[in-house]
Order: sequence, then C-alpha cells, then structure tokens
Amino acid sequence: MSDTPKFTVIDRRKFKADEEKENAQAPAPEPPAVTAPVAPSAGPRLVVNESKREAARVEAPEAASGQEAEPELPPPPTAEESHEQKTAYDASAQRLEDMVRAQNPAMGP
Repeated sequence: MSDTPKFTVIDRRKFKADEEKENAQAPAPEPPAVTAPVAPSAGPRLVVNESKREAARVEAPEAASGQEAEPELPPPPTAEESHEQKTAYDASAQRLEDMVRAQNPAMGP
C-alpha cells in the first residue's frame, strides 16, 4: 500500500483570531439567580412564576379578612336523581355493547 492518503479533509469553518481572543478573555456568563427558596427534599419542586406570586399576594389579603375563599358546593343529588343517572348509564353501556356485537358477530360476549 502507498502512504498517500486517498482523501483530503478541508476545514471550511471561518475563524477570526480577534473573536477567539475576546471569547477566551471574557468571563463566563453567570447562571441565573434562583428566586424561589430551595426545598430541603431532593424530589420535584413546584416552580412559580413571578406573575403568579403577585396574583397570590393580591388574593391573600382577601382570604385573610375572614371571608371564605372556597366556593359553595351545589347540593348532592337526591336518591331519585342517582337512580335516573344509573339507569341512563346502564342503558348507554348496553347500547355500546350491542353496537360492538353488531360489528363483530363472531365475537362472544
């Protein structure tokens, strides 16, 4: 075999000596400062944006003034309404079962 290479690598990247010197002398950029306190646990943490914090600060005085922050819940369904809902649920489940069987007649229940 011969000692001559079969191909030549040509580096076509553009380098400017001045930029390389400036980049070498410039200090590394500082990492962004952490604004939220660090939790002692090593698990996942909730990250809160500043706008959400401000909204929480605005809402907090209203809740602290003695007013309940929880909205009133609607009354629970009556026994009659619960029975109607269960009947409607069972009927729709049966309709779906009939549709599936109609599409796959060879398939068992």
